[in-house]
Amino acid sequence: MATFKFVLIAGKIKLNGKAPIFLRITEHRKQIYTYAGFDVNPKEWDANTGMPINERLSKHLTYRLLNIKIDYAEGKSITQIRSDMSGKIQIDFEQAFSSLYENEKLNSPRNAEAWKTAVSRYRTILDIETLAMEDFTAENISDFKDSLMSAGKSINTISVYTRGLRAVYKRICKKMNIVPKKNPFPSGSVPRPASTAKRSISKDNLLRIYELKMLDSKMAYYRDVWMLLYCLGGVDVLDLAQMKKPSGDYIYFRRKKSRGRGDEVKIYVTPQAAAIMEKYPHKDRLISGIEYTSVNQYRDLLKEMNLMMNKLSIMAGMSEKLTSKVARHTFATIARNMRYDRELIGVLMGHRQKNVTDIYIMYSQEMIDDALKDVISTSLSHH
Repeated sequence: MATFKFVLIAGKIKLNGKAPIFLRITEHRKQIYTYAGFDVNPKEWDANTGMPINERLSKHLTYRLLNIKIDYAEGKSITQIRSDMSGKIQIDFEQAFSSLYENEKLNSPRNAEAWKTAVSRYRTILDIETLAMEDFTAENISDFKDSLMSAGKSINTISVYTRGLRAVYKRICKKMNIVPKKNPFPSGSVPRPASTAKRSISKDNLLRIYELKMLDSKMAYYRDVWMLLYCLGGVDVLDLAQMKKPSGDYIYFRRKKSRGRGDEVKIYVTPQAAAIMEKYPHKDRLISGIEYTSVNQYRDLLKEMNLMMNKLSIMAGMSEKLTSKVARHTFATIARNMRYDRELIGVLMGHRQKNVTDIYIMYSQEMIDDALKDVISTSLSHH
């Protein structure tokens, strides 16, 4: 339910000594202001009635306010009311986004939720309950980023939000055949995310986690799930939760990250992986206890798992924080330090692009030292 009232913005006195009259729209405790097209001297404004002292202008604004309330009661949107008031065409963003969101949920629920979060944060920071396409300006996007930075958000978070807003804006423009006069996302306005940090642990620390004893049932379960991620070539929790039972000695699946359209990945079930799967049997899935049916359930699962793994890290006397992704990074790093080829590691991990594998690899100092010694000794010696 929205309420409407004309207000004088006395803090914006113009050179002629007059202040602008705005229509204030209050919806769900959020306020939107739209210029009404009139200015009056603050002395000519009746604070008691909320109208100008000038009788003619007061009657006009009273009549307009009545019609606005009637239009709203009959179903006219806030966007259209703002458009009528400003005299500019306001394109309803909310309706277009709602349709886009529902369609994206069918194809990529994670993408849809990321868009929804970005749009919600944009509304909150701009203090606008009902967005119009005209609310997407370079100035507003810049203010949005500044606000996120002031709130202590990381560059990666800011990048995710702005990329989400840009994707939504462009898709709506394309769908509605809108050609914006000015691009709200000019070059450089969307920050690049920071490079992915290497988050692997050493072989010794891996063994410490693997051999931890005297754990309660929950800790033991998440330790085993984490080790299963590692034993299956550093798979994602997202994929592990969807995997079917093995067919013979192999597990077959398509990575969820590629929306199930990538190449089929075939993973050999090692004795270590088989032993973990036998501890937590499920009638259909690879392992019990990690099923989820929504994005929120998946996030809760990861949150609990990462919390347990951090506790295990402390118990093992490690300084590194453990998350589900560390299992994937550790597999890639240990495999590479054992001199396995990058391309082979990429195939094991289900990477479609070879350069993606490099993100996960952190070379050991021993391997770096050996390489330096080998290059120098070979190049500077007589054959």
